[in-house]
Amino acid sequence: MQGKAGEALRDLESLQEKRDILLACPAAMIYAHERCKLVDHEAINELQAKLTIASSSNNISDRAMIQVALFYWQTNQYDQARLYLKNVLELSGVVGGNRVSNISKTQGASAATYWTAVSFLGWVDLTCGQELIASKSNTFFDKVLEEFNSKELDAMLGRQQYLRTTRQKLAIALDINSQIITYHPAFIPAYIERMYVLLEMGSWDLVVEAAQRVSTLSPDCVDTYAVLSLNDLCREGRAKVAANHLANLNLAISKAEPTNAGLYYTMAQAFSRLSGRREMFVVVKLDSLK
Repeated sequence: MQGKAGEALRDLESLQEKRDILLACPAAMIYAHERCKLVDHEAINELQAKLTIASSSNNISDRAMIQVALFYWQTNQYDQARLYLKNVLELSGVVGGNRVSNISKTQGASAATYWTAVSFLGWVDLTCGQELIASKSNTFFDKVLEEFNSKELDAMLGRQQYLRTTRQKLAIALDINSQIITYHPAFIPAYIERMYVLLEMGSWDLVVEAAQRVSTLSPDCVDTYAVLSLNDLCREGRAKVAANHLANLNLAISKAEPTNAGLYYTMAQAFSRLSGRREMFVVVKLDSLK
């Protein structure tokens, strides 16, 4: 939406009857209505009723439940996301606590959908902001990789992110990252993740090498310029070079996320703390804030 609730509502209007987003569409419309300057409570009530009826329908597809769970996850509504994912799993058996029981994968939800939901549930728990729940999220990723497909991308990324988030065994996280790149060589986010794993390990030379590789694959990658700026500013002490990277960072954001004010602000805030009052950085930071 990026602050344009009215435009979002107009776009969503035409999508309401599409089967795979039969739940996600009214959920997104409710979210948009709640962020309008003048909130239409009657419209929200109608959409909520529509969502409730559709959710209880026996004809609702597994994919529709996964899509609405994805929406709730992206909007930090973790309990709602978890609820719909567990509904998908319960079509094939029973989910208890934070562990998925041994469920028959031949009934109810299709095998692919079932395992998508298992992996997705791991991501929801990992990112929910509750340390106790996040600490057990690897159960879901392990289950997918051990019982379904050892090369499943979402689960491999989840296992890697779990190790990063919990600050455990970064060397293993790096090894998993290498496997992801081997199995999915065209998946650019894996190369970006590699930069950050190496950064957390303090392997600066390898960080720069990884950043240069990402730059080759995706010349306008925001993360690349952020990491290179960090290296030149904090490790190499090359302020002018770092300032050039920051200027390129602003340009990359203007191409990829021109209306994402939050991203501009986050980057400006982070580097303002590192660069102090040096004039060359002040100019770049002001450009970001504008």
